[in-house]
Amino acid sequence: MKKKGFIATSLIYSFFLVFVAILVSIMANYTSTRVQLNRLKQDAKEELDKCSISKTSGPYCD
Repeated sequence: MKKKGFIATSLIYSFFLVFVAILVSIMANYTSTRVQLNRLKQDAKEELDKCSISKTSGPYCD
């Protein structure tokens, strides 16, 4: 009887650890992607701030 309880508990903890590992990897991936997109957005804003558009000469960047 004790063996069945040990096996069931081991399976539950194993599934829990796999779930936690998957959750951590998904959150790490989300965080990494978010940081990269924010950096890309900031770089695009900086590039657009350098440029100006006039009707006669078109776009001009420093």
